[in-house]
Amino acid sequence: MKRLLLMLFAMGVLAQTAAAADIFRVDKVINGHTLLLSNNKTVSLIGIDTDQAESDRFLRDLVEGKGVKLEFDEQRQDAQGNWQAYVLLIETNLNATMVYAGYAVPKSTPPNTMHDELFEMLYRDAVEHKRGLWAKR
Repeated sequence: MKRLLLMLFAMGVLAQTAAAADIFRVDKVINGHTLLLSNNKTVSLIGIDTDQAESDRFLRDLVEGKGVKLEFDEQRQDAQGNWQAYVLLIETNLNATMVYAGYAVPKSTPPNTMHDELFEMLYRDAVEHKRGLWAKR
């Protein structure tokens, strides 16, 4: 994990937190890209998609019971009223970390696209270096 955070720092992935960002505790990881927060709001991680139990486990180990900050893009909520955000854990873009570690794939969700190019780059790197789910392929 330390190496991963150092790599993300070196690549400039560490995110700047918005001044008005609130800190929430993650009460539960619903799946590999959806969290239940301490305020009973559900938040989907923008720009990634997952469908493997390994992704759920990886995210649970990273954030469950921990504090996170949310960075919103153009559209704050989806059609069901769930929040959509880039989730920052200790100033780290959690969405990017999931892709870099090989436990998520990029998924563009217009109009929320500010990190699409980054996610694609991290995805290609994860596949090339056989990290996470790509280690088995």
